[in-house]
Amino acid sequence: MSLLTGQPHLQYCNKCGWKNKNIIVSDCLFIRDCPKCNSHLSLKPLSSLSWIEKTYLKVLKTYKGNEFL
Repeated sequence: MSLLTGQPHLQYCNKCGWKNKNIIVSDCLFIRDCPKCNSHLSLKPLSSLSWIEKTYLKVLKTYKGNEFL
């Protein structure tokens, strides 16, 4: 059974709060451990982010030419 249910997810670190700027929309995870503290990353649904986090990601992706939100 797939961990992802069709909605976009974000990888984040429970220990230090680091967030991956890439949005996960498939079953492929490219980063397994946090680059800052080397702990295991977790998945969070994009819909559970605060409006500030969503706005930041939208601006970042639009600036790079990828509109995901």
